[in-house]
Amino acid sequence: MKNKRQNNLTRLATERSLTRAWDSVALKNCGPGFDGVTINKFSHNQRDRLGRLQNELLSETYSPRPYIVFTKQKKNGNLRELVIASLRDKVVSRAVADYLVFNYDRLLQPQSYAYRPRKGAFQAVMIAEKTCKKEVTHALRVDIQDFFNDIDFSILSEILTAIGEDSTICSLIHKCIAADRFDGVELIAPSRGVPQGLPLAPVLSNIYLNRLDQVLNKEKYCFLRFADDLIVFGRNADEVAGALAVITRELRNLKLTPSIDKTRVYTIDDGFIFLGFLFNRNGKSPCTEARNRLMTKLHAGIYNDENPEEYEVRRRSIIRGWNNYFQDETAEVKKFDSALRPTFKDIWPDIPGSNSGAVSTDKAPQKTPVTPLPATSMSEYSEKADSIQMDDGDVIKTFNMSDSLVKTGHWHEAVCKLRQLLNDDELLISQSTRKACLIRLGDIYNGQGLRGAADKCRKIAGVNVGKQTSKKSNEDLNYGERDVKTWLELFGASNGVIYRQYVDQVGRCGFRPASRKLNAEYLRDHWMGRHTIAVPVFNPDNSVPFAVLDLDITRHRLDHCNSDELELLKISLLDYTRGLVDIAHKASIEGLIEDSGYKGYHLWFFFHSVIRASLVKKFLLALVNVAGIPPSGTHVELFPATDRAPVDHLNARIKLPLGIHRYTNNRSLFIRSDGARCRNGIQILQSSIRNKAGRLRAALLEWNRFERTENASESKAESSDIASNYGRTGILTKNCDIYRIPLI
Repeated sequence: MKNKRQNNLTRLATERSLTRAWDSVALKNCGPGFDGVTINKFSHNQRDRLGRLQNELLSETYSPRPYIVFTKQKKNGNLRELVIASLRDKVVSRAVADYLVFNYDRLLQPQSYAYRPRKGAFQAVMIAEKTCKKEVTHALRVDIQDFFNDIDFSILSEILTAIGEDSTICSLIHKCIAADRFDGVELIAPSRGVPQGLPLAPVLSNIYLNRLDQVLNKEKYCFLRFADDLIVFGRNADEVAGALAVITRELRNLKLTPSIDKTRVYTIDDGFIFLGFLFNRNGKSPCTEARNRLMTKLHAGIYNDENPEEYEVRRRSIIRGWNNYFQDETAEVKKFDSALRPTFKDIWPDIPGSNSGAVSTDKAPQKTPVTPLPATSMSEYSEKADSIQMDDGDVIKTFNMSDSLVKTGHWHEAVCKLRQLLNDDELLISQSTRKACLIRLGDIYNGQGLRGAADKCRKIAGVNVGKQTSKKSNEDLNYGERDVKTWLELFGASNGVIYRQYVDQVGRCGFRPASRKLNAEYLRDHWMGRHTIAVPVFNPDNSVPFAVLDLDITRHRLDHCNSDELELLKISLLDYTRGLVDIAHKASIEGLIEDSGYKGYHLWFFFHSVIRASLVKKFLLALVNVAGIPPSGTHVELFPATDRAPVDHLNARIKLPLGIHRYTNNRSLFIRSDGARCRNGIQILQSSIRNKAGRLRAALLEWNRFERTENASESKAESSDIASNYGRTGILTKNCDIYRIPLI
């Protein structure tokens, strides 16, 4: 028995499970708990913290920090008590919740719809609507009074033991839910209740009420439950009255009580309220209470801490959430929606005609992509996604709109439409609809050559994506201990936080904190394709060990050019990048070109020793100035872009060379002078020439002699204008005449 307990605890507290739990917690960007540790602080030495947490769990010495208690007003005006846990305790709670779902979700009754994989409020609403049209006359609605706060510790432990869990896991769960709570004045030790705000709370609530569901199934009642909200259907009043007696008895056994105010019997013809809808024989519609809440939110004034743009975004979000869930637009909603509906420029501002300063000159191309997609209608995708709910009117409208946008060449706008749909709460659309939209989104990504994003969407949808060959044999990298040492010297000198690239469940790409500093293990993972790492550009003293020019095709061109045009544009961009290398070479400064793996190239300059960022920035600006304007439809981004490390970390980190770009699954490789990709990229840095600060100063003096400004006063005036165009983004903009950048 001891071995079994130890095995269960070992399965729960693996390095992989704790890392996955940390990733889930970090993505929510939640605030610190009682110990004051923030996301950034935790991520600085994430591996050590998770290692200590794992040791505490395995040795059964883990003890959570006190939870901070605060109250939040419910929809009915009552107060709900929530807790804020420390990040370490949220990681443990998330790991335990994942363990319980993996092992015991299959034991739950199918009539339970809350907090479960592939289930949700939308599915519960559909079942309720269909049942109302059958031969039922009455509905009993039961709401459990103060449910989460009244869960009994001993009964919960007994239930967990009955389903096969051992005492070690039960003890850990008890520690998580019975931790002290701090109300701002004193520490309180709870005697019962599961704290709301922990990832573990919803999972435990379903396990706790599963006994009630089992009894109702045994008595052959027609019912469905969403958390503590229960609906029982009957063919007459006596049947639902009998169900109420059974429910009251079972709740008493669980030391719970039905809510007097919310528990009553309804006739189907008169209707009843469930999950915000009024159900009757004719179907469903938003209830009056839900409409009143909507109007209150829409008519609320601007908050003290938000600007007008944030206010409009909040209003649009409220309207979008209402429409997605209720599939109903009242006259008031339509009025606000027409005035505030976001345009394509709101979603992606850096297109011609917008005010974005991140794009160089860019003429609209003549041709549009014609890459065929596997299916073009919701019905075709429904075959892949089980059965689609054809009453999802707005969903189908968005789905068909994405097809039209692809056919007219607006690929990115089609992606944005589907992302907006899928980014709403999981409970707002049916699972089969979500699956169909994910498959469709994956097909669009695949048509754009974004295999990493496509595979992620298909994987979330449950489609087998097969092996990712781009990470395997053809591009394996060979390295030795000397290479590890060289790379750590070049990229690990800053000792700053490194970041890992990720693709989320709707195909968006980004970076999140990974550890305090670059080490050999992270470096090997990067080369092997397990992770893709970005490193800081700035040292603490505002010096830099390297510099990078990031040359990319603009989003507008990517969205509107066909594959042949993009290939020609990338060739032009490579020629321009090679021209930059030639100009630098003539000034005795050596650079290395790297294919970024997605939409352009990185031009790297490595230094013999660290150099002030202010000098390096001037050098990069001067180099681009001498080379001239980049090809139309491209832009150039500078690393470093400022004299000092920016507070918001914008343009303060860059992806390491030779990694797998998660968006495309392509390997980033160095490029030789003839354009061929190098296979021994790791070893190239062993023999690469390290540039010295004196050569950068000499190049600036040489290039300054050919400055194209006519007089010093004009140069000084332009300096201020260019600074406003250049800004903090480090991107040379379409409003900036690169030929006339003053060399100071």
